[in-house]
Amino acid sequence: MKAQHLLVILALGSLVFNCKKDDVIEPPIQISSPQDSSFVNDTVPIIFSVNPNLNIIRTECYVDFYLFESFDNVPSKINFISNNFEKGSIHNYNLKIFTKDGNTYSSNIITLIISKLSKPIVTFNFISKSAIELTWSDNSNNEDGFRVNRKEGSKDFVLIGDLANNITSFTDNNIDTTKIYTYEIEVYSAFDKLTSDPNIVSYTNTKYVFYKDLIVPESTNGKIAISPDGNQIVVTNYRGNQFTVVNVNDGSNTDLTQVGGSFGLAMSHSGSFFAITGGSSYTNLSVWDLNTLSLKRNINKGNNSSFALCINKTDEKIVDGGEPINIFYTTDGSLFKNINQGNSFTRDVCYSNDESLLLTCGNDDFVKLWNASTGALVKSFSGHTGHVGSVSFNLDETQILSGSYEDNTIKFWEVNTGKLLKSINIGYPVVSIHKIGDGSFVIATSDGAIRVINQDGQILQSFGESSNLFSIDYNVTKDYIASYASSKVQLYKKIGHWERL
Repeated sequence: MKAQHLLVILALGSLVFNCKKDDVIEPPIQISSPQDSSFVNDTVPIIFSVNPNLNIIRTECYVDFYLFESFDNVPSKINFISNNFEKGSIHNYNLKIFTKDGNTYSSNIITLIISKLSKPIVTFNFISKSAIELTWSDNSNNEDGFRVNRKEGSKDFVLIGDLANNITSFTDNNIDTTKIYTYEIEVYSAFDKLTSDPNIVSYTNTKYVFYKDLIVPESTNGKIAISPDGNQIVVTNYRGNQFTVVNVNDGSNTDLTQVGGSFGLAMSHSGSFFAITGGSSYTNLSVWDLNTLSLKRNINKGNNSSFALCINKTDEKIVDGGEPINIFYTTDGSLFKNINQGNSFTRDVCYSNDESLLLTCGNDDFVKLWNASTGALVKSFSGHTGHVGSVSFNLDETQILSGSYEDNTIKFWEVNTGKLLKSINIGYPVVSIHKIGDGSFVIATSDGAIRVINQDGQILQSFGESSNLFSIDYNVTKDYIASYASSKVQLYKKIGHWERL
């Protein structure tokens, strides 16, 4: 039988030969791939088959009829190192097998040609929803041109651009955000052609991206709260006697005075008012009208330092997280309940959805659940080794996520049992935690990083533009995150964009 000749091109790298054993092989060893006249310059898998009934003790590889490499038995793959060959050179390659009974069998001969072209390396510039720019490397000096091929989903590739030599970019202006595209760039000459690796892109709304800066007065620390409609943001200034209301749409600021300093901050669920309290040694809790930006009332909380506030869903009560924890009626400022939690600052507080429970954390290193009506302690969660600065329920309130600004960890707790489910060392002080609309959490750390993390503890995204973050908030109506640091508020929104898969 005459040897069959297959024309292929080698890279200045390695050839990989994969072996498959079939039940019936004729002849005893046969190279079946690549196809005749294939043009390549990279690692090429060459598939060969041997008769499984042969008791093979050795396999040999020959280049230009000289022994190149040998193996005991039959290797699953063979690496052919071709970096000593010149571009355009032609070489013969074949295999031999030797059996235990003394027989020798030779495969068909493959003619190998080293390519003169170089495979394009593709990058993308995502211009808009309807336009993607492709650019690629041109390391060939003898091409006739480039072809841009694209396919939608599982369809066949279609030629969308036929370009002259030395052209290294192409803009596709005809794309649909509902489809997934695969692009290949083909470099060709009269005798040769090479295709880039496939490049897949899709449109996504799953990641937050920076979209706006809002400038506010400089501060050393403070809290941030977004109005329910997403149009206004309030920031407090721990060391100053003022706080600022920012118009999100035009960036304008209104600075207001809070004698004794401002730190703790809570936004009403209706968006009609917000509450502010100073840090240490400030006796008033102030309620402000968000529409008129005027003071509605001061609630005298006594000599009770506090840093944390929250308002219930019906806007009837304000929780002032001092020592003790005080719950006031918003209408007249009268006291509904105080909760004695021992000698500890409360750093964060929030209601459960049905308002039957209060979730707190603080300087005693504990996370605690309280009966919101009676003030009785329901459960303590122990495991942090430093002050706990932020807590949040998950969406169905089966879990709690807490973060410490001293032990640098976040911890997941099971509500019913108090069991610690997972602890993750973030590496930096955790300054703020919020649950967001899809059931994930957004976490801010003092180094400026903002992380989106799911209930399994998997970090889905990490971003951030400012160092020394003070606080973050999340707005469900417009689905954006606001971060507060020094003299700047930065907004991150799920803006749709193309990305490479």
